[in-house]
Amino acid sequence: MSDPAARAVVSDDGSTIWLTAYTEAGAAVPVALLPVRAVAVAHALLAAAIPMLACREKSKSSKRGGDPRAEQRRRRDEALCDLHNLTGEDKPLEAWSRDIARRLVRFRPMPVEADPERRLMREIKEIGLPIGRKRIKEIVAKQ
Repeated sequence: MSDPAARAVVSDDGSTIWLTAYTEAGAAVPVALLPVRAVAVAHALLAAAIPMLACREKSKSSKRGGDPRAEQRRRRDEALCDLHNLTGEDKPLEAWSRDIARRLVRFRPMPVEADPERRLMREIKEIGLPIGRKRIKEIVAKQ
C-alpha cells in the first residue's frame, strides 16, 4: 500500500472541481471531478474515516488520566531539539528561542520544503500545539 498523502486540497474554479493530492516528496496528482462524483467521493471518505475516528476515541477513553496529546508533544519537542542542533548551538539559548518563536509565528509552509530547517519548522507547525518563547527555551534546555 502506498503512503498516505501528505496533503489533499479541494478547489473549485466555478466550472470544475479539483482534488489534488500532494506527497511528502512534493509530487502532485490533480483529479477533475464532476459534481456527482465529488459527492460520491466525499461520502466514501466519510464512510472510511468515521470508524477509524471512533476506534481512536475508544482507545483514548479507555485510558484514565494522562495527557491525550503526549505523542504530539513528544514529536514537537524532538523536532525543536533537532532544530536547535541544526541552527542554534552557537547562539545563546534565550536569543535562539526568541528568534525561533518569532519565525514560527510567521512561518508559512511551501508545498515542497527542501531546506532541513524549514522541514522541521513545518513539522512543528503541523502538529498544531501552541508554543511560545519560554516553552521553547524549557524544552531545549532539558535536552
